[in-house]
Amino acid sequence: MLFIKRARKAVLLTVGFFSGNAIALGVVPFIYLSLQRVGGNKKAGDLRDMIILGISYCIVAAGVFAWKFFSVQETVMRDEERASMVQRRVHDLDPTQKEALRYLLLYGRTTDQEFCQHLGEAKILKFYPNVVRGLQQDTHFLTYYENTKSYEIKPLLIDPIEKALKKYFGAANAAS
Repeated sequence: MLFIKRARKAVLLTVGFFSGNAIALGVVPFIYLSLQRVGGNKKAGDLRDMIILGISYCIVAAGVFAWKFFSVQETVMRDEERASMVQRRVHDLDPTQKEALRYLLLYGRTTDQEFCQHLGEAKILKFYPNVVRGLQQDTHFLTYYENTKSYEIKPLLIDPIEKALKKYFGAANAAS
């Protein structure tokens, strides 16, 4: 299982390494050789040159993949530790705080006032003011924006929180 996670992460990092700019620059020699061939220079743009260029690109891509594959192990282990920590903290939250996390997954940002209004509309009788602020102070899962007085789940924690809430709310109701 760890091998598959490492390979998947290495592929994502390799694709990120060869972003759109790198791919665009890599096509330039192919276009240049083709235009020389079309322009009448029979020796330039030989099919053999293009094949050698393509093989060299494949070798470079395989090298970058191998580099990312062997360097990603620490990242995968940190992600697993983060997920287990989030799982424990979410398990220890009270139902209202779990509902606040679910609300934040659905809507992105919220203030305490908006969330209390949501609880009233959902006819959840047992709630308390400042639940989102308390959630931030208890777990540090959220980012606070002073100018809008709103909270948002930290990007690195969205997936682990969503998985933890699926165990609590059930697969169908975690983010719906």
